[in-house]
Order: sequence, then C-alpha cells, then structure tokens
Amino acid sequence: MIVIKLKCTNWRERHAVEDAAFLISRGTSVCIEDHEGLTALQQLRRLNQPYPELRLLLHEAKDRERGEI
Repeated sequence: MIVIKLKCTNWRERHAVEDAAFLISRGTSVCIEDHEGLTALQQLRRLNQPYPELRLLLHEAKDRERGEI
C-alpha cells in the first residue's frame, strides 16, 4: 500500500518511511504479498526511483522477521 502510494501520488519518501516504520512497529509483516503476489520490496524494485531510506527500512524489517538480526 505504501509503495503504491509512492508510485501514484506526490507523496514523499520521508512520509512513506514514517508510515512504514509505524506499521512495522505495530507488527505488520513486510513479507505479506499484495494482490499481484509481490512483497513491498518487490513492488519498490519496480519503481523508477531508488527510495534508499524506505528500501533500507524494509530490508532491516525483513531480516528481523526472519531472525537474521
């Protein structure tokens, strides 16, 4: 949902990071797949801009979920 908002609106990365951090802190999994069968990180890779802060946040959350951190 957050990645789709970045793609479709003028939403800034800072707002996306804040919203993603809030959802992750509440226990939302970053490994959940959307209606296309893609995770947030996979959707983020499809965008033309890199969004490094959001990408880092999602990677760290994914690693925590998998017990790698």
